[in-house]
Amino acid sequence: MNFAETLKKIRIEKGYSQQSLAKKAGVSQTAVYSWEKGERKPKLEQLRRIATALDVTIGELNPNWGSFSTDELSNDILELFTGKGGLEIDTRETRLNELFYELNSNGQDKAIEQVELLTKIPIYRADISDSEEAYYRIDENGDFIPVEKPEPEGPRKDRKDPEED
Repeated sequence: MNFAETLKKIRIEKGYSQQSLAKKAGVSQTAVYSWEKGERKPKLEQLRRIATALDVTIGELNPNWGSFSTDELSNDILELFTGKGGLEIDTRETRLNELFYELNSNGQDKAIEQVELLTKIPIYRADISDSEEAYYRIDENGDFIPVEKPEPEGPRKDRKDPEED
């Protein structure tokens, strides 16, 4: 199967139209159309964006690295390592990966369990903005139930007011 056929097959399997894939990959719909017709081939940088959009490797789309010039391959590698238009890696994600691979198999399983638990706590979820205040209680099933913001309590009776001294 050639690149054109592979691109079209994967795009359809992933449920994208040419237009939606083009938008997600940051290329024109005309480019996607011409690639799928075999009229043109994408540059390596465009191929990388398409692979990312389709959540596949470049090799799955185009196993023929010989179709790229040495200069194009060199520039792509350089961009990856210098960060100029290449991969954008969150340093937190990098740190998490480093720590994860310091663990043995049992530790890695535990780490995954803990992260899964954190994703169930609404205030730690990415879909809650940092500026949102959220208040929850845990019901008898262990589920988080949203509640109104609690009223502030008065001074605790077991603590001395610093102004009383």
